[in-house]
Amino acid sequence: MRDLGAALLAEVDLDAVAARLSRLPTAALLDALEGVVATLDNADPARRRKRAGVLGRLLGRDLVAQAQPDPVENRIRLQLAGAQALAVELAEGSDALAALSAHLQRQTARLDELLAGERLADTEADAAHRTVARQRRLEHLDAIAASWRATVAQIAVVRDHAALLLDRHAQVRDLLTTLWRQRAAATAAAAQLAADPGNERRLRTLLRAQLIPLRASALQIAASPSADIERPSKEPTP
Repeated sequence: MRDLGAALLAEVDLDAVAARLSRLPTAALLDALEGVVATLDNADPARRRKRAGVLGRLLGRDLVAQAQPDPVENRIRLQLAGAQALAVELAEGSDALAALSAHLQRQTARLDELLAGERLADTEADAAHRTVARQRRLEHLDAIAASWRATVAQIAVVRDHAALLLDRHAQVRDLLTTLWRQRAAATAAAAQLAADPGNERRLRTLLRAQLIPLRASALQIAASPSADIERPSKEPTP
């Protein structure tokens, strides 16, 4: 009786799904993006002048600081490089999860079809053929199918969150690339940003605000009961 559906079950590896979920660098990319925005915040010329103070400006310290090589630019370039590597890793992990989810959906459909066929056979058989062991096996396979559907739903939530995070990464990367390379290549977009410093501050504020709900949803996903791959209890022995 335990052979019923065994071939299907052997083709599904929930441990591989759990391992792939655990390796997603979602939190690391969030940290990196928040770090980039914070660094850009601190590099705001208005903030620099405020830190220099009135006396510092009278003594020309702010002008001296502006004339020196900008360590903030190097720091942001390093942060962007780190965030880019994490974004590539997250995108690849999300694609791998999509393939695992598609396989799991196909196996779930096959298992549902098997269970429907077995129950149809039960309705046509006499009561003597409906053993307790068979009923337990069918109930166990039902539980497995339900756990597979829950896993597919969990993967969808995680991938949606990853897609939003990758969008935010693209915004941060493209904004900062324009801002920090405008000295070397004065594009129309960079000139527009330079002409109105308020644009940069507004964009920075917007990006920071967009990262906050992503952090909250990441914590919610990690704390939810479905954060671990749901597995049915072991099939009771006859």
